[in-house]
Amino acid sequence: MMSNKLAAYFGGGVGYENGQWSDPTFTLHQLNPDGSVVEKNYKTVADAFGGVDTVIKDIYSKLGDLPGGGVKDQDALMWSETENAFVALHGLEGKKTNSKLKFLLDGAIAQGSSEAITGNQLYMMSNQLAAYFGGGARYENGKWLDPIFRLANEQHPISKFLKLVQMV
Repeated sequence: MMSNKLAAYFGGGVGYENGQWSDPTFTLHQLNPDGSVVEKNYKTVADAFGGVDTVIKDIYSKLGDLPGGGVKDQDALMWSETENAFVALHGLEGKKTNSKLKFLLDGAIAQGSSEAITGNQLYMMSNQLAAYFGGGARYENGKWLDPIFRLANEQHPISKFLKLVQMV
């Protein structure tokens, strides 16, 4: 029957029986301000589309409520097609500046490793290398301190010490 076919196009349970139309019910899920989900019923197609519009507007407004306003390209580690790498540039387009990554785990210092290593790992390694030299060599406050060696009870910087050793 044509009336049943037409009713099926509307959906929402609309029907035609014994010369009477039954109203459709369109159910949408909406978010309450507290974040809970509630079902809302609409009796006409126009009202249901109005409900969809409300839901979409609500979703867009909630995106702005995310911490930091949601993900922003200028605040994320992003892939750069130009650099063919991830870049840590920060700021608005045209005004991007370099930045640094913090709170990284120590990466593997091993042959074949492609993990990032941290400043702490470099600091520890450089101090270990300096300790191999002896003479108090170390890296401190952003500077290398040269080793000082004693020969014949006199202190000498490494360059002079090596010359003295060659003479002996």
